[in-house]
Amino acid sequence: MLQVTDPERYAEGRWALEAGADGVGRCTPTEDEPDLALGAGALASLYLGGETVPRLAAAALVTELRPGGIAAADLLLRTPFAPWNPDLF
Repeated sequence: MLQVTDPERYAEGRWALEAGADGVGRCTPTEDEPDLALGAGALASLYLGGETVPRLAAAALVTELRPGGIAAADLLLRTPFAPWNPDLF
């Protein structure tokens, strides 16, 4: 469960992330107590694969609200692929 803060209010709220062994997952709004608190920017960097939950926590961009929440989220969100864009800016 994630508590996301977003100054633009697009991702604001509590979210439950679920994933099966086949890699299929879903994200739904929830009222349950969150495991982590983070901003939309931190969530975006996790989604794009540029960072890990432990690194963001070390930078005080993710707060663990339940013991073991960082480790569990890291297993769920980590990817072996680095972000890549074939276009030059």
